[in-house]
Amino acid sequence: AVNIPYNVGVVVGPSINRAQSLTGKYVLNSTLAAAVSKSSNTVYTTIYSIDAIAGETYKLEMIGTYQTAITTTGIKIKLGGTAVCNVAGKMYGAITSVAAATELSIVASSMTSELITTGVNVANTPHFIGADIIFKCNTSGTINITMASEVNASAAQLNIGTTAVIERIAW
Repeated sequence: AVNIPYNVGVVVGPSINRAQSLTGKYVLNSTLAAAVSKSSNTVYTTIYSIDAIAGETYKLEMIGTYQTAITTTGIKIKLGGTAVCNVAGKMYGAITSVAAATELSIVASSMTSELITTGVNVANTPHFIGADIIFKCNTSGTINITMASEVNASAAQLNIGTTAVIERIAW
């Protein structure tokens, strides 16, 4: 997992860049340098973890691709963590193009919101995935973005280059 801390004034890892001073609005940008794979549909892997502060509001934008080993498997992207936040936004991902719908989208309205895609058009081929979410934090803690496979014992992968941008928009 890539941890994106609130109160560190230096680059935390090779994939995190601080764009503005911590005294005001700032942007943290984290891009996956390696693919993250999961074959379990009940055990989640933390992809991003953000240290959130009570009384602050954050905007998360995630954009990237995922793929699965077979066409009847999708991916799960789930929110979690120890912070208590009001949540508003959406998570979305491409699915098989032979279905009636070619994208799934869910309203992210709680710290346990979860997107579950239901399959892909071509196995082992990148499919779009993303999220646009606002977190207004009442209690400090972590905000986690996690992933798992939609089908147990069937591989799902969040691909290299998937990027999360976290911006503090109110403090």
